[in-house]
Amino acid sequence: MFWVPSLLGLGGRISKDYSKLADFLHNEIIQNKTNTAFRFKKHQPRMLMKTIRSGDEYITVIINKAKEKRVVELIAKDKLKPVVLFADMKGGISGNNVQISPEETVVIRWK
Repeated sequence: MFWVPSLLGLGGRISKDYSKLADFLHNEIIQNKTNTAFRFKKHQPRMLMKTIRSGDEYITVIINKAKEKRVVELIAKDKLKPVVLFADMKGGISGNNVQISPEETVVIRWK
């Protein structure tokens, strides 16, 4: 475990480029990545994802804060079947690729 001072995040915010912070965090926590249930395949600016687990099932909440429609690939720790529980603008998932409109929230159940 390590502490990241808030100034690192502020630097990304001021420069409007969080990729350096994402690269730093990627390199620092690479050994923990194998234990992460879901993550974006690559850095996704203006995309948010939260995951919760109950038993052998997971729920991911993905939000697109970008101004354009996106297709993003997820890396899943296990081979689980996704089912869209909620998509407020007809977003969806095909395999591990999530299609999501601007300002859309997609909720996926994995089991």
